[in-house]
Amino acid sequence: MRLFSFVPVRQLSSGNTTNLLGRVAACKQWNELNTLLRTERDTHGEPPSCDVYNSCLNHLIGIKDNIGLLRLYSQMKELNYPPAMKHVSSLLKACKQLKRVGVSLEIMADVASSGESQPVDHSLLCLVLETFAREGKTREALHFFHMNVKQPDTRSYNALLNACRASQDWRLALLIFDEMLK
Repeated sequence: MRLFSFVPVRQLSSGNTTNLLGRVAACKQWNELNTLLRTERDTHGEPPSCDVYNSCLNHLIGIKDNIGLLRLYSQMKELNYPPAMKHVSSLLKACKQLKRVGVSLEIMADVASSGESQPVDHSLLCLVLETFAREGKTREALHFFHMNVKQPDTRSYNALLNACRASQDWRLALLIFDEMLK
């Protein structure tokens, strides 16, 4: 099942897109960017395109605004706009820094359900598992691992064991070790 579906948006001429993207680049913080997107939507009666939203994600990554990044992701989700795959890692890093386990799960579910999905990247897997571990949710980490890693290798098991070590869940680490030996 594909989570994101096509949502018709207005077609911008290249001049309007360039102008809008120039205004996006001038924004110094999330509030300015949010006001710009809201004004654009109110002026034209429709939200800007998915490409514009992904450019906004890119801008927020550049100015290191993690809270704004997750807020924009939330708006994109409401519009059924998928984040570009190149932004997923930054979104997960923002979740990790802000300790937002639920959001990181949503992002990974979106990645898994999108047609672009690759096998779960090791660095993304580590980010999600570390986020679980920081919250002391190693059982959820194990469930996530089994749901998203189809052919576990040593690196993915290592990420899971690191999550157990971070939360000091030694029983679960032994269960995982036994599973590795099978």
